[in-house]
Amino acid sequence: MAPNFFKSLGGFQDFSGIAEDSNFIRVPEDWVVILTDVISSTAAIENGRYKDVNTVGAASIVAVQNALNEMELPFSFGGDGATLLIPRDCEGKVYPVLNSLRDIASNAFQLDLRIGRVGVEEIYSAGYTIEVAKYEITTGKCIAVFRGGGLSYADRLMKSDQSGRFAIPEEEKGDCDLKGLSCRWNEIPSKRGRVLSLIIQPEKPDSSHIFLGLIREFDEILSYSLVDSNPVNPDLMSYDSFREIVKREIRFHSKFSLAWVLRYLEILAAVVIFRYRVPPVLFSPTRYARAMRTHSDYIKLADSLQMVIDCTVEQKDRIISVLESAKERGDLQYGLFESNHSIMTCYVDDLQDGNHLHFIDGGEGGYAMASKSLKQA
Repeated sequence: MAPNFFKSLGGFQDFSGIAEDSNFIRVPEDWVVILTDVISSTAAIENGRYKDVNTVGAASIVAVQNALNEMELPFSFGGDGATLLIPRDCEGKVYPVLNSLRDIASNAFQLDLRIGRVGVEEIYSAGYTIEVAKYEITTGKCIAVFRGGGLSYADRLMKSDQSGRFAIPEEEKGDCDLKGLSCRWNEIPSKRGRVLSLIIQPEKPDSSHIFLGLIREFDEILSYSLVDSNPVNPDLMSYDSFREIVKREIRFHSKFSLAWVLRYLEILAAVVIFRYRVPPVLFSPTRYARAMRTHSDYIKLADSLQMVIDCTVEQKDRIISVLESAKERGDLQYGLFESNHSIMTCYVDDLQDGNHLHFIDGGEGGYAMASKSLKQA
């Protein structure tokens, strides 16, 4: 199978397509699952550092994608880390970059980034599989969705690895290019009162019909549909100050590098446009801000169903009731965390349609805290 098989894969536009077998393709055996995870992320989040945790989690996606910029890679953002799939023959390009990112996480963010790798062939030998599909969140922009249990198995292997068998080689380090990574928007207030971060884990191998049933019930509860529960609301969003953005992003660069000078000038221009609303000549900031909503990954599938949704208190209670009923039937386990806002970390190749993606998490550590809730269930 071609190394760039994911790029040529057709996409589906309705999230209910996760129940259609024809949308999925089995990942080749000569690929590798890369997993990153901020160790002790819960403690960091409880100390108010959830933006830093999110930034480091998203940075692993940006670093790997920039290292393999000729390829379109399947990946999933998990709040305090990420999962990516790469061809085995690309490992030599990726691991030095990730080793450098680990140093950045430690030295600039005081966070310990765990990085693991598990061969797809080994996952298949253990009786699991990884199937991937492309969900077209808006015209020309897709995110990967996964099923088969293989990613969850790989995650368990990495987190229980005492011998270092699944750690990446640490000897070599390379240039870690984080171009495109930014976290410049302030917390996004809830429009309806509550923001729910949900991780729904199936108890049965064939979970597509269970997830599809949940989505339909959520649509009915939300009345305005799950799509409209997207927490990214441009009318409520505000851009951070120049000082705060510089303070955060200088950690990605050497202060005396040309890359930082260019980044500094780009931040200045962005603040003038988005914070002070000075209209530029070449593009529409209003159009871009509205496109952020349709370019966000607020709902996804990575073995478990994950979503960040904006709802009322009454709708939250009904959603919990539906989940509790499904749990009692033995269909699933779930973790939930609620806050009054969401946060957004951006990966922007450029400002044109299709060239930006926004990683969404609930406020105060949404996904990480939902994961903690799931483990305690």
